[in-house]
Amino acid sequence: MKILAIETSCDDTCIALASQKDDGFIIEKEIISSQIKIHQKWGGVYPTVAKREHQKNIVPIIKKILKNEKESKKSSFPNKKLTKIETFLAKDSLLKKRLLSFLNNSAKPKIDLIAVTKGPGLEPCLWVGVNTAKSLSYFWTVP
Repeated sequence: MKILAIETSCDDTCIALASQKDDGFIIEKEIISSQIKIHQKWGGVYPTVAKREHQKNIVPIIKKILKNEKESKKSSFPNKKLTKIETFLAKDSLLKKRLLSFLNNSAKPKIDLIAVTKGPGLEPCLWVGVNTAKSLSYFWTVP
């Protein structure tokens, strides 16, 4: 079993690929995109800036982590799935643009589950991860 894990609760965009082994799980790959330097000038995390950075970083990191996890054949997805995702992301135009482009141009990866941090954390940041997970789950038909 492979799990794509998404974490956007504060100022780091983190994506991991884990697999079940014996009695537990192991992290096969992980990528962390830190925002520390961006927030230093304010002396702490500025939520709207953190959200914007998650929106910019999440899709490139997902692409990178899933680079060698493609299924053997390219799947075709109905346009109605893309339309539904547009409604999920209606209030998030930057994420919508990046995520729809990614989904439209990539194959379904070999993953069995998608996990996402739903809290605690900064609400604007959490929504980027939750909406990304929700969209990927729906599009790829992965719980």
